[in-house]
Amino acid sequence: DVFFFQAEDGIRAPLWSRGLGDVYKRQDPMYQYSLKWFKELFCMAIAQSKQSDQSAERVNYVNSEFTTLLYQNVCRGLFEKHKLLFSFLLTTKILFGDDKIDPLEWRYFLAGPTGDAGMIDRPENFNWIPEKEWGEKYRQLCGMDSLVKMKGIRDAVLNNPEGYRKLYDSQNPHDEPLPSEWDTKLDDFEKMIMLKMLRPDKITSAMQKYIIANLGKEYIDPPTLELKKCFNDSNTKTPLIFILTQGTDPQAQFLDFAEEMTVSYTHLTLPTKAQVQVSGGDVQIKK
Repeated sequence: DVFFFQAEDGIRAPLWSRGLGDVYKRQDPMYQYSLKWFKELFCMAIAQSKQSDQSAERVNYVNSEFTTLLYQNVCRGLFEKHKLLFSFLLTTKILFGDDKIDPLEWRYFLAGPTGDAGMIDRPENFNWIPEKEWGEKYRQLCGMDSLVKMKGIRDAVLNNPEGYRKLYDSQNPHDEPLPSEWDTKLDDFEKMIMLKMLRPDKITSAMQKYIIANLGKEYIDPPTLELKKCFNDSNTKTPLIFILTQGTDPQAQFLDFAEEMTVSYTHLTLPTKAQVQVSGGDVQIKK
């Protein structure tokens, strides 16, 4: 049996393709992924995912397998500092596809408020916020008030200083409930907008919590490099290229893997360090 997948079936591949473009544009031009590589990875997900006679169920299996393959393959080539951001982009792309994130809220989360908020002096009962921080926090508060689902948040905060002081003083504000009805009125993404205003130092922890809630804990724990998994994701036309830092020598690990795969040392020709230095790296490992 063959299923012909289309965008309306719920396949997430087009979302991921745009997500990889975001990684390239926003983080490092070194991160470039070809359409051919992307298509091959998607075909691999179709082949490896669990089978089902039900179209909707089959799509869910393909989505799950492809998400895992994409995350693992892309993380191998990312700097450590960019891996959490990539997980967050994957999460938000899924939720955008499911219409669970408002584009205006997303824009506000990234760029913050625009225009003049009509500044007021810091009220006496908000003296727990440093004077130098008050202006920016009030501006963000007014900006949030312009979002449809957060309408009224400005007055709610100004009328409940002690309730929000608890969040401000907490060691883990991302785990604290919002005062009054706002804890149930806002979704997790909107709560991150609030946290970014009140405690921006904890936004990374909130992002991790958000990823776990929507994709799972495995998406904040980048996979360790395993040659066997890399080998299984390659083929005769797709070589594996490792970019090494100075002083790194993976030769022992490579030979151990070759032995595990029953490849004799006599079938391998490895360049020496001297050969690499003389040739400028233009050498090959021959089988």
